[in-house]
Amino acid sequence: EAMRIGFGASGRNGGQIVNGYSRDLDVIEKRYGGKAAKALGAMAGEGADIIRGRIAKYGIDCDLVPGGFFAAFTDKQLRELDEQQRIWERFGHGGLERIDKAGLSKIVASDRYVGGLVDHKGGHIHPLSLVLGQAAAVERQGGRIFENSPVTSVEQGAKPVVRTRNGAVTCSTLLVCGNAYIGDLLPEIGGKMMPVSSQVVATEPLDEAVIRDLLPANYCVEDMNYILDYYRRTA
Repeated sequence: EAMRIGFGASGRNGGQIVNGYSRDLDVIEKRYGGKAAKALGAMAGEGADIIRGRIAKYGIDCDLVPGGFFAAFTDKQLRELDEQQRIWERFGHGGLERIDKAGLSKIVASDRYVGGLVDHKGGHIHPLSLVLGQAAAVERQGGRIFENSPVTSVEQGAKPVVRTRNGAVTCSTLLVCGNAYIGDLLPEIGGKMMPVSSQVVATEPLDEAVIRDLLPANYCVEDMNYILDYYRRTA
């Protein structure tokens, strides 16, 4: 680990468990066929199941709360959500509930939305607590984690060699988990990444009654705009 466990997006993300991709499964199906779309649809749900399974198996205290809400500003966005629900249900993703204007007050105190879609298989967590809990589980099973050890070079081959300033590791299998911080270490990976900016802030602590009124169902929320906003209550 180049820095500390959870230094990057794994510890500093918005903490929302969202099932889905940047393209709907019908688009994936048209481009790559039904088999690929079915596999990717199953993978999206599996990701959330893995998170919940690890939390339960290793007793990770990370403020897991079920339920996510996709909020629509316009009737057009609401129709898009209806279509998304039909597509996801066709690929086996149940747990989706359409919400009209009258039902919004049970989810979010805002008159800007016209409705939305609840994903009961979604939810939210404290992301840094989750990743630190997983790291602790690795160590309990005999794994060794070396922090503040940035990789300086990688020699690829049958037995890859990873070099740092203070030592080297020879591997049977090398898994690269650099994401936005990979730099020019492996250009064949870093050169295929598209930079995306996201900002996360927290309010000052709010009175319990206020926070309950703002988000009574305690779902995480994201809107349907292309450049979107997303938010949630913390523990």
